Amino acid sequence: MKKLSFAALCGAFLLGGTAFAAPGLTVSGTDLLYNGKKIFFSGANLAWSDYNSDVGASPLNENAWRKAVEGTRAAGGNAIRWWLFNNMSQSPEIDQTTHLVSGLKENTINNMKKALDIAEEYGVMVSMCLFSHNLMEPNQWGLYDEKLDITANTNLFEDEGTQAFIDNALIPVVKAIGNHKALMTWEVFNEPEGMTSECSGWTTKKMALSKIQAFTNKVAAAIHTENPELLVSTGSVNIQYQKHWNDAALVAAGGKANGTLDFFQTHYYPYWQNDAVSPFVNTAAQMASKYGYDSKPLIIG
Repeated sequence: MKKLSFAALCGAFLLGGTAFAAPGLTVSGTDLLYNGKKIFFSGANLAWSDYNSDVGASPLNENAWRKAVEGTRAAGGNAIRWWLFNNMSQSPEIDQTTHLVSGLKENTINNMKKALDIAEEYGVMVSMCLFSHNLMEPNQWGLYDEKLDITANTNLFEDEGTQAFIDNALIPVVKAIGNHKALMTWEVFNEPEGMTSECSGWTTKKMALSKIQAFTNKVAAAIHTENPELLVSTGSVNIQYQKHWNDAALVAAGGKANGTLDFFQTHYYPYWQNDAVSPFVNTAAQMASKYGYDSKPLIIG
C-alpha cells in the first residue's frame, strides 16, 4: 500500500495549526484525545521517500520529506504515516554470523528526529511504522535482493531475534525520540496479515499468525515499559482481521500483560474490498459487533 488517507472513526475535530505532543495524545474509550479534547486524524500514507532507506545509513532527504508534510498540511491534514525498517534490507544493522539485529545504522536516530522536527513545524503528527509484510517477500520488485537477509527476517519472530531487535534497535530509538511533539504512535506493522496463510496472506514466505501476534505483544510491551505515555498501534489489511489484534489475543500469544495496542488502524481498498468491510457503508458500532474487535479508537486508511 503506497498512498492512503487517514480517517478516524472516533468522532472528533481537527486542531488547526496546533503542534501536538505525544504525552497530550491519549485514549478514552473509542476516542483519541489531545489535551482532553477529541481529535480527528486526517492525512496521508507517505510510506517512504527512499524505499527502505529513510532511516538507514544515508541522511534524510529533507526536501522530499518537507514537501510531503507541507502538502499534507496544505490539504488540511494533520497526520502522516511513515515506514521505517520495512523489510530490514537497509536497516537496522544485522550481525552476519548470528543473523540477529545488532544495532542501528549511523543516521537512523538523526533522520527520525529530523523528520519529526519538520512535521512539528507544520502541526502534523507521524505514525512511525516499524515493519511491513515485505519482511517475508525477498524478491519484491527485484530491488535490494542481495541485501535482504531472509534468515534474519525469519529470526526476528523467534524469541532470540525478537529480543535482539528490542534491545539493540527498538529501545534505543524509543529512548532517543521520547515524547516528541510530532510522534503520534509507534505502529508495529503495515498489513502483517500478508505474512500468514490464516489471513489469506500473499507473501512468498509465511508463518503462523501466532508468531506475528507474539512479536506485536512483545514490541508493544517493550515500548510501554520504557515509556508508558507512548501509544502503540498496528495497521491491519482488512477490518475482518481486526480481532486478531485484540488484547486477549496478543497477551495469549506473547505473554506480556502490557503488550496491547492503544488504538487500532485498519485499511480499506474500495476497488477490491466489498461493502461488508466499508467504513463508508457501515457504522463503527456495526463493524465492531460484526467483526468482534475490542472497543478502541479506530483509524481507517
